[in-house]
Amino acid sequence: MATKEDLYKLVSELPDSELDAARLYLEYLRNPGDPVLKALLEAPQDDEPLSKEDEQAVSEAKEDLENGRVISSETVQEDIS
Repeated sequence: MATKEDLYKLVSELPDSELDAARLYLEYLRNPGDPVLKALLEAPQDDEPLSKEDEQAVSEAKEDLENGRVISSETVQEDIS
């Protein structure tokens, strides 16, 4: 039987790219009756290919990130508060 310490260790070893998925699944386990979490966890993987416009938007976004042309969500929240 797994202990919380075992789970803490597993979580600490997860790649950053999987943290959102792990959070969603753990929240679902904590509250399995939540229909929104259930729908998110059971949604099919999006495997639709990117359009040329999508690829261009992704490329522009990466350039903006690399060149510091971004605004943090914290800054946006401060501005609207």
